[in-house]
Amino acid sequence: MILTGDIMLGRYIATLRGRNGGNFPFTYMPEIIALAKEKLASQKIDIIAGNLEGPITDTQTYYGDMVFRFEPEVAELLKNTGFTTLGLANNHIFNQTRAGYTTTQNYLTGVGIKSFGEPDTANGESSTAIYNFGDTSIGFLGLNDTDFNLDEAQAIQKIQELNEQVDVLIVSIHWGTEYQKIANNTIVKMAHSFVDAGADMIWGHHPHVVQNSEIYAGAPIYYSLGNFVFDQYWSEETQKGLVLALKMKNRKIEVQEIPVDLVNLGEPKIHTP
Repeated sequence: MILTGDIMLGRYIATLRGRNGGNFPFTYMPEIIALAKEKLASQKIDIIAGNLEGPITDTQTYYGDMVFRFEPEVAELLKNTGFTTLGLANNHIFNQTRAGYTTTQNYLTGVGIKSFGEPDTANGESSTAIYNFGDTSIGFLGLNDTDFNLDEAQAIQKIQELNEQVDVLIVSIHWGTEYQKIANNTIVKMAHSFVDAGADMIWGHHPHVVQNSEIYAGAPIYYSLGNFVFDQYWSEETQKGLVLALKMKNRKIEVQEIPVDLVNLGEPKIHTP
């Protein structure tokens, strides 16, 4: 499995895609996948998942520098890049109204990509995605604690329920303070409560910079993977990200880290010191 940070395919990334064509901004994705396979000593990657930071819609209803919309053709681009799974529980997925969220789901489903996560609830019909590999089931739960205040009690209850249904549970959560390099104590306590409730891994995003990580009660917690594709050019930190290569072994999660640089004004490439 591969997990990435925030993916933003509108604004100046869309302008650059129009100029560059091809697989931009995923030109270097084959190298990332190959390195993940090498690090995991695996011949295949079953799941590639990221946080899709905005809606895929045919038309634009609302405008503004912080209001995103992605062209429908990016659904096919994401599929061809290798993405199987995309989280939608974030503060931009409603940028083109709730209808835009539904349109995004439809476009992704149309190309065979699973989506999960609702930005305003932990317990919606689309909050989860579950995969079965032989006798092992892997669940994703999408949570958002940015523009909507997360109901932590509801989230914990949902985690407890899912823990009874799947062997491995990954909680994907949009949270924290933008550009802050260390997760604050409130976020840390919430992460620990999720693990105590049954989460096997916490996959965080939203701060747009790579934050600290830890192992708590045997569960990896990555507070923020930073950006994967984004047009935030004003700092070195916002042009870096972290990709995680995961292997499920004896129903435990083994993690290998792949740092990336956002080169060519926004596309991820394996970091070389």
